[in-house]
Amino acid sequence: MINKKIYRYSNERENMRYLLPLVFIVIVLIFIVGCTSENKSSTLDPSEMALQISDLPSGYVKTNSDTINLVQNNQNFWNVKKGYQVGFAKGSTKTDIVIVGQAILVVPIDKINQVLPNISSQYGKMGTQVVQLSNPDIGDSSIAFRVENPQEGFETSGESFNIAFVKQDVVEIIVMTGAQTDYDVLKTLAKKALEKIK
Repeated sequence: MINKKIYRYSNERENMRYLLPLVFIVIVLIFIVGCTSENKSSTLDPSEMALQISDLPSGYVKTNSDTINLVQNNQNFWNVKKGYQVGFAKGSTKTDIVIVGQAILVVPIDKINQVLPNISSQYGKMGTQVVQLSNPDIGDSSIAFRVENPQEGFETSGESFNIAFVKQDVVEIIVMTGAQTDYDVLKTLAKKALEKIK
């Protein structure tokens, strides 16, 4: 039986603390500058392309899911069409909790090629605590980073792994953070997410 303590992470305010690295990247994507691309457009809503609990290893529970309402937040300066985010967690203590977050954004085709360079630039400004990893080769293009101690005051110890990839007009960011992260598992999840883009 799943430890009942895990359900405290379903509280929206508490959960946002664990997904701060993901939120940071989503905000970065709003300031994308454009260039041309010949990629075709996706046909599904972002919520239909999201990871499901069955996609994750055993022990995880779904903690949140929500539309990213950029217009309402007055942040949609670059015409991001739609957005969706979902979070999962396992564990119940500072030493064993692991958080997985996914953000899905549908971006105008004429802006898609500048997404990953923009993300790389923003990570570069974060300093020595960020290490760029080898290209995970997911989708049309992809990047990956490891962030040590991703947030001051963060209730878990450890590090955060971040994979961002593009397919067609979809940008996805998959983040795993906590005390027992596993980059290979994160890559597997990113590949599953890729398969859901139609």
